[in-house]
Amino acid sequence: MKKGLFLFFALIAMACGSAFAQLAVDGQLGLNYGSAGDNNSRIAFRLLPGLSYELSNDIALGGRIGFDYNASSTSSGEEQKEKSSATKSDFIFHIVPYVRYFALGNDRLKLFCDAQLPLSFGSVGASKMTAGGKTTSTDGNSVFGVGLQLVPGLKYELTNQIALIATANVVRFGVMYNSTSVKAGDKTVTTSSTSFGLGINHAGYEKSAAPFMVGCQFSF
Repeated sequence: MKKGLFLFFALIAMACGSAFAQLAVDGQLGLNYGSAGDNNSRIAFRLLPGLSYELSNDIALGGRIGFDYNASSTSSGEEQKEKSSATKSDFIFHIVPYVRYFALGNDRLKLFCDAQLPLSFGSVGASKMTAGGKTTSTDGNSVFGVGLQLVPGLKYELTNQIALIATANVVRFGVMYNSTSVKAGDKTVTTSSTSFGLGINHAGYEKSAAPFMVGCQFSF
């Protein structure tokens, strides 16, 4: 652990002294809301800002940190005494450090590959039910995910400070470990799974991954 931290700070020191060093910020921000009638709704929110530092024309170090929040709610009854509602929610925290290698390209368009170490943890299935004026809350199941994967992408520089970044999730390659802990009375039962191959979702227990992620990068 100490050797790993020493190596990390050594790389940062090298970056600060590099003539090619360039700091950039980027990230993902998303909000999706849907409803079925007046009594059913669903919301999904993602905030995943990132920071990268170019060591040279070919290598950059970076990372993203943020969270996903998903919630669905249903309600029934018109009168206050008969009115009831139920809400389920998930909250997943993400940390995704990476090393980026620019393989091909020209002054504007570049092809790169990210070697990522995605880490996620949080809870899924937390619920809150209200009926007859009483409210009952239940904690969700604890989840954890970690992996190692390669994700290709493209960078197109609009100006010297602004660029578009696109990653191809459908061709990502790597291995992922996920676990879920469920409380049953005084006991906790943990189940785990390991996946390996092409196109796997990154840590975060996403039900589906967008084929391509597109965002902006601002350099300083």
